[in-house]
Amino acid sequence: MKANELRIGNYVKFYDPINGTNIYMVYYIADYGNINSVSLEGKGQLASCTVKDIEPIELTEEVLVKMGFVKIELVKDEQYEYYKK
Repeated sequence: MKANELRIGNYVKFYDPINGTNIYMVYYIADYGNINSVSLEGKGQLASCTVKDIEPIELTEEVLVKMGFVKIELVKDEQYEYYKK
C-alpha cells in the first residue's frame, strides 16, 4: 500500500505477533521523510506501524457489517446502501 492511497478513517489489515491479523481503522498518519508512520485502532486496541506493514482490505458486505455498518435496501433486490450506526 502506498502512503498517498491512505486516508484517516480507512480500514486496513495489520498483523502483529500478539493479536494476529485484524482489521484496524487508521486514525493518524505522519510523514517522517522516507518513513510514513501510521497509528491504528481496532477492537479496543491501538497499534503503530509503517505504511509497508499494512494491507488494504476488500470492502465486502461481510466486512462492512463486521465494522458496524447497516445495510438498507433502496430498490428491491437491486440497490443497497450502507451507513454507520
